[in-house]
Amino acid sequence: MEQKIIILPERIASLIAAGEVIDRPSAVVKELVENSIDANATEIEVNIKGKEFISVFDNGEGMSEKDATLSIQKHATSKISKEEDLNSITTFGFRGEALHSISLVSKTTIRTRREQDELGVEIFAEGGKIKHIKKIYMEPGTHVIVKDLFFNTPARKKFLSTDQVEFSYVLDVMTRYALALPNIGLKLLKDGEVFLNLKPKRSLEETIKTIFGDTKKDTIEILFQVGNISIEGIIWREKSGIGKWIFVNKRYVRDKTVFSAISKFNFLKNSDYIIFLTTPPEMYDVNVNPTKTEIRWRAPAKIREIVITAIEEAIRHKFPQTIIPHIEQETFSEPEIKPFEIKKEESLKILDEAKAKKPTVKV
Repeated sequence: MEQKIIILPERIASLIAAGEVIDRPSAVVKELVENSIDANATEIEVNIKGKEFISVFDNGEGMSEKDATLSIQKHATSKISKEEDLNSITTFGFRGEALHSISLVSKTTIRTRREQDELGVEIFAEGGKIKHIKKIYMEPGTHVIVKDLFFNTPARKKFLSTDQVEFSYVLDVMTRYALALPNIGLKLLKDGEVFLNLKPKRSLEETIKTIFGDTKKDTIEILFQVGNISIEGIIWREKSGIGKWIFVNKRYVRDKTVFSAISKFNFLKNSDYIIFLTTPPEMYDVNVNPTKTEIRWRAPAKIREIVITAIEEAIRHKFPQTIIPHIEQETFSEPEIKPFEIKKEESLKILDEAKAKKPTVKV
């Protein structure tokens, strides 16, 4: 009988797995910026040149030569070491797939140095294979340069959008970290020109104004805590152009539990919001999908109830005499979230206008 099922060669299996993690330039930026955050960087600079060049530089802890060499190996990570660690993840990365996946589908240069080392190290890998390793002079930190993304997977490359649309996805990713991590300075360059420049230790209001401009002031502020769970955030009573942003322990997520809680309030169904939940990490599982933008709550009904209570308390605080209307049924419609909640053609128009003005915004 003819055998139809085969075991895929390791390289093909790895390329398939890499495609789940790295599907476009913004995914490269996401993974590298999260590595920088986990390395305790206070300044992160991202430079994008079309779809062919991505550079992420940080002033974080850096790596030794041995660790840098291991970093592009499959499942190599400093974040976890045993199964129990998966129940209490506090870092952005943990799978050990980022640099490995990136190096598999690009030409990747890693330059890194620790504070205690006299010299740094440069590693160049192409298609997942290390081509050279050498000592270099550099400031402490890490600098990763990714060129020719998907050069060896043309089918994947063919499905990328225009440079401007891909940049809008990068901007969306950078916005997540700008909102969630005000203590980190973030700089984004497009074709060598500064597009966004956020200094560290800024307020949420400063970040919102820098990225989105002046927004309507008709807002409801949330500040609520019960036990070891806290909720902070802002709800705009009408659409403001800001979109819908949910963060759990500073990680951006698309969470049906929180969507459901907010949709319970009929008069907020068209609202924009930025909501931050802080909970013990063991209350949810982030190891749900490769992008780590979905989580699975261990007690979703409890979280939903807490979010509803937090919103009710915020409304009562602002409007003491208000009887709070809400929808009793449990059904809800999860919003379709796109970069900045805008259509691609609108994104192109905004980016064209921004480029003409050459925005260099500092806070």
